[in-house]
Amino acid sequence: MERKGWFWIVAVLLGSVLAACGRTEYAVKSPDGSVVVEMAVRDGNLCYRVFKDATLVVDRSDMLWSVAGDRLGSRVEKMKIRRKDAKDASFDVLGGHASGRERYNGVLCEIVSDTLPAFLLEVRAFDEGVAFRYLSDAAGAAEIDDFTTFIVPSGTTVWLQDNIRYYEGNYSAHDADDLSEGQLAGPPVVVKYPQPDLYAAVTEAGLADFAGMALRVSGKRVFQAELDGKTLLSGNVRTPWRVVLVGSLNDLVNNDVVAALSENPSETLFRDADRWLKPGKCVWSWLTGTGVSFENMKKFSEWAGQLGIEYNLVDEGWSSWQEDGKDGWALMKELVDYSAERNVKVWAWKAYPDRNGIPGIQTPERRKEFFEKCKETGIAGLKIDFFDSESQEITKYYRETLREAAEYGLMINFHGCDKPTGLNRTYPNEMSREGIRGYEYGISTDCNVTLPFTRLLAGHGDVTPLVLNPGQMNGTTLAHQLASAVIYSSPLLCLAAHPEEILNSPDREFIVSMPTVWDETVVLPPSEIGEAVLWARRSGSVWYVGGMTKERRSFELDLSFLDAGEYAVSCITDIPDQPHDAARKEERLTGSDKLRIEMNARGGFAAKISPL
Repeated sequence: MERKGWFWIVAVLLGSVLAACGRTEYAVKSPDGSVVVEMAVRDGNLCYRVFKDATLVVDRSDMLWSVAGDRLGSRVEKMKIRRKDAKDASFDVLGGHASGRERYNGVLCEIVSDTLPAFLLEVRAFDEGVAFRYLSDAAGAAEIDDFTTFIVPSGTTVWLQDNIRYYEGNYSAHDADDLSEGQLAGPPVVVKYPQPDLYAAVTEAGLADFAGMALRVSGKRVFQAELDGKTLLSGNVRTPWRVVLVGSLNDLVNNDVVAALSENPSETLFRDADRWLKPGKCVWSWLTGTGVSFENMKKFSEWAGQLGIEYNLVDEGWSSWQEDGKDGWALMKELVDYSAERNVKVWAWKAYPDRNGIPGIQTPERRKEFFEKCKETGIAGLKIDFFDSESQEITKYYRETLREAAEYGLMINFHGCDKPTGLNRTYPNEMSREGIRGYEYGISTDCNVTLPFTRLLAGHGDVTPLVLNPGQMNGTTLAHQLASAVIYSSPLLCLAAHPEEILNSPDREFIVSMPTVWDETVVLPPSEIGEAVLWARRSGSVWYVGGMTKERRSFELDLSFLDAGEYAVSCITDIPDQPHDAARKEERLTGSDKLRIEMNARGGFAAKISPL
């Protein structure tokens, strides 16, 4: 045998021995090699770093958690590699693109200590980020806590919001070197690097029956996990995934990492879901100032039918309806039947806690009774509100509610809640979720050019876009508002505009023909967090483009995202000094052409591009 053959055998045997005996350093590379996560034992502490194309994304940070008071990840002797993984699979998803991709290289390590219980560390490296979680067997009920840190490099800019109860804070930019100790942040926290078009976002995935993770600044450029209250578990303990997304703005917007860390839906539970689980647009009275009376809701269903809009959302107040000896349920049944005659289905609002003397559905018994009434009445979906927490009790409730709702053929929109963490892959009847600063706070240009690259990286958000009433536009333009419906698209898209305004709008066809789920999304220049957003989104062979800006800007839109052939381009553009009107023009263009765009300050641009 040649000498090099002996060297190869020795190397393999040595590698096996090292794996069995343990090591103090190990690295996992993503399938394309661009993302690397390094784990190491330093002075007895388990730590990690993350790189993107050799650029440091997360500086050396602690992998530290506790089970029944034992701080695991400290006093570590070595790592033993239990298993290496690799996967490349696709899955269906409702959102910015039709098919997600679960593609990663992974490793399962045993973390060994001479004085503390051993535990398992599972790490996955995707081309768009990294994820890791902790696993342990707890004897009896044990309290779990998490002290993981995420240290961002010097010279970076951090975008964060500090509402960790229901995630409706304003995102703002901070120099990472100047962050104040104690500063709270509800993920995703987004980091901008000095390198061109390089960003990261810190969040979590696979959250269920576990307290949600906020972040607290605990030192210079150090974010530390902070759970919302106690987590008590026993037996096979698995924490949620700690996630760092990384890449360009287009990479982050189109990332599948959060969803990829969740399971596929049950084929049994969703075997006939095509019959009842249908994305669509929704008329909604709450921001129109017209009230939630029975007669007004009948009018909203009439208008929805005239527009071809699929749903009417009946918000808080219907439970108190009384008319001709009929209670809220009886009148709701009349509304559902009346709406069905107009090809419109009804969503109903319900509070999680007791509210205004009306019982909530916070217990399994109440929830089941309420779901049975909804099924009997013909309600299509529920907007469940006022969780105001991401405690273990609440995150467990989300999963149980989605599973039980699927059994009754009900879609769900959670409000007054926290960030999405991938449950909508396992339970696609989660059609939207708030946990975002939406239009109920009034129109904010700063929010509109920030949220698409911050909170929405974690998943869908019920922003309730599109205001057509000049008195509510708060200085934004009509084109800006039309674009918001493209960019803030959600499988259930609740529109803030009064349906009569849509009926009378010259842009009616643009609004009502727009999909709520997409086959493809492309982030285009001059998009920049806090400054401007410009997205092109495809459904079939038709593209919609939406742009919103804070400052006035002129540029040429590169249409190279189009396939070959000629296209009809219907443009809706700002008019200088006329924010409540828009210019409309038709052009015939190809992918090799460029489209000149001018947006006012607080303005926008919208277009529909159809193949000829």
